[in-house]
Amino acid sequence: MNVQHALEIYQRNGQYKCRALGESSTQGLASLEHRLQVSLDMRSPNTHALIQDAQRQQNQPHNESRPPRHVQAGETWTGTAFAIDQYHLLTCYHVIESAAMIGIRQQGQPDREAQVVLSDIGSDSAIIKVSEPLPNYLPLAQQCSDNLGETITTLGFPLSGLSSQLQVTQGCISGLTGLSNDIRYMQFTAPIQPGSSGSPLLLPTGEVIGMVTSSFVHEHAQNMNYAVKFQLLSALLSSAGISLDNSSDSSLTKTTHLTTPQLSKQSRSALWLVGCQG
Repeated sequence: MNVQHALEIYQRNGQYKCRALGESSTQGLASLEHRLQVSLDMRSPNTHALIQDAQRQQNQPHNESRPPRHVQAGETWTGTAFAIDQYHLLTCYHVIESAAMIGIRQQGQPDREAQVVLSDIGSDSAIIKVSEPLPNYLPLAQQCSDNLGETITTLGFPLSGLSSQLQVTQGCISGLTGLSNDIRYMQFTAPIQPGSSGSPLLLPTGEVIGMVTSSFVHEHAQNMNYAVKFQLLSALLSSAGISLDNSSDSSLTKTTHLTTPQLSKQSRSALWLVGCQG
């Protein structure tokens, strides 16, 4: 049987693309890939639509109309929180949602019980409070600027069932909006895992520019992690009547760029493992 192959080059959305077509052949693109000794993308042309469908399905944590999370009595789960003053911490709404009891833990410190002060499902944010002073806290960023491509560091307690140690990852701000161009969120590339929710996104200055909320998981997508922006965190604190004094000696400097080890060392005492029970 004669085998005819056509290589079609076309332009879409300002990008040149290449499509291989196999005609009168029972082997098709696999045969062409072997003959040309190249790797061809043979995915279905509706991959973009599949990703969009997956995005809509995975965008549930921030959907105000979804039903409350149902948990079993005695069920436990964990997340991350970071202190923003001597008595208050920020974490994700979905971390503390439906919890009957909330506790925080840090190596070398006594366990503490926490209470929810205010939460917002729309920004997936929550403020929790403890009764005893916290040893350290982190400053929120104070001004908005174009941070696309800026290096960021995250500290948190992912997969706490495997390790209760604080984990540090690094990446950059890869997008200034969230899923479906949601302006409440930013996209970043630092690796995260279950349990990372509530981790701060730190600039090299030590300021919190966002808080880890979610990750988009799909076979055709990579490094699509999202954080709520510091502006919404500031608004939530203002709504709760909490005024931050970032000029205090207890907060980190905002003028010196720190190395990742320096950032980790100076920030770790403000990070807490959150444990919840239904």
